[in-house]
This record gives sequence, structure tokens and C-alpha cells, in this order.
Amino acid sequence: MFYRPLYVDRIMAYADTPFVKILTGVRRCGKSTILKMIMEKLQQERDVPADHIVSIRFDSMEYDDMTAKEMYVFLKGQLCPEGRTYLFLDEVQEIRSEKMERREYERLLEIHDNYPKYVLRTDEFAGGNYQGIRSMHVADFLLSRDY
Repeated sequence: MFYRPLYVDRIMAYADTPFVKILTGVRRCGKSTILKMIMEKLQQERDVPADHIVSIRFDSMEYDDMTAKEMYVFLKGQLCPEGRTYLFLDEVQEIRSEKMERREYERLLEIHDNYPKYVLRTDEFAGGNYQGIRSMHVADFLLSRDY
């Protein structure tokens, strides 16, 4: 792991402010690594107990099927009742949102043609119909004779 003192120290200066800190950057530039460095620094230099640091990677299979609402309830349960909890969320864009899915479906509905509309999934999330748009697993679609 290549230590990035400039980035870590700049972020640490704001660690105890009431603002959300967001790391952005191109893929594979080290954002997750910087998060780990900040967590280590909180424990080593500020004596923050490990149970006051919550780190969640949303690209983990553990959180695959959670909706945004379920994730909110889960995260709320992770907060320490006393003292400050440092919450590190990685790959937040992976959280499934029903509103987001509805918005994507509505874009499909804007296409006016005579073909049936399908949303193909690679996960095991059971989708239904949304105004005539059928949601199904990609394997079922490929193996079916009807499509």
C-alpha cells in the first residue's frame, strides 16, 4: 500500500467536522486505500475505538440485495449509542434504489415501438412487471424459446 500523506492529512483535518466527506476520482486511483489509511490513522493517532469505526463496501455480496431503505435501517443499527461513530461507505453507487429503477423503466417506456421491453438482470433479485416492462434473469431470457 502506497501511503498518501497529503490526501490523508487534508481529510483528517476535517474528520471531526459535521460535514460529509466524499472522495471522488477515476477508477482504480486509490480511493478505497485512502479510506483504509484514514481509518487506521483514527485508531492509531486519535485513539478511536474500533467499534466506533464502521466500514462498509457496497460492492460486497453481503449487501447485494439490500435496497436503500434496508441499508438505512442497517446503518442506523451500526451507530454507537454513545460518542461519535465514523462511518466509511465505499462503492455507494452500488446500492439498489427502487426510485432509480423506476426512473430507468420510465426511460424505456419513452421508446415508442412495437417491441416488448425487457430489463435483463444478472442477480437473483426477483423483478416483476412495471407498466408492461418485464424484468427477468439474463439466463432465462437466453434459454427461452419465446423471445
